[in-house]
Amino acid sequence: MLEIRDEDGKPVPAGTDGEICHGGPGLMLGYWRDPELTAASIDDRGVSRSGDLGRVDEDGYLRVTGRIKDMIIRGGLNISAAEVENHLLAHPRVAAAAVVAAPDRRLGEKACAFVVARGEPPTLAELTEFLRRERRIAPQKLPEMLQVVDALPTTMTGKVQKFLLREAARALAGQLPREGGGQAERRTAGA
Repeated sequence: MLEIRDEDGKPVPAGTDGEICHGGPGLMLGYWRDPELTAASIDDRGVSRSGDLGRVDEDGYLRVTGRIKDMIIRGGLNISAAEVENHLLAHPRVAAAAVVAAPDRRLGEKACAFVVARGEPPTLAELTEFLRRERRIAPQKLPEMLQVVDALPTTMTGKVQKFLLREAARALAGQLPREGGGQAERRTAGA
């Protein structure tokens, strides 16, 4: 059994992103001696929340689109980090990109982009202009912070270690001026 559910746990129509939930005879019954964790991840019908985002198309095919932890919640709007990353990768001077949430006093969170440059590093203004004009993404999805790095931190298997980037984004956000400053840009050797 497969369902795509919204934030309230209600099924969404085909083509709509939501949390991938699944159940069936192969699903575990629960966490050993931890009823609270079991209740948080498996509902009373035996359906488990995966923590993955995805959508099912009209033909019933599932497409995984990201992780819930990879969501940036900016003023109540959910922004997919993977979506913004894919748009950034279309820029000719971006070799690699990762986007994470950074704290924002007014909106809760904002997007912080970490990019590995191909040649001359792009500026935040150049990237946002490209995303606006060429990729036509909504203004609220634009990164407000940019950190150019030599390489993204990865595991031995090549997966980006986003927890390290979130820490770096928090530190960068803490260095912003209190009033009037919403955008930050920095170039460093590593994340």
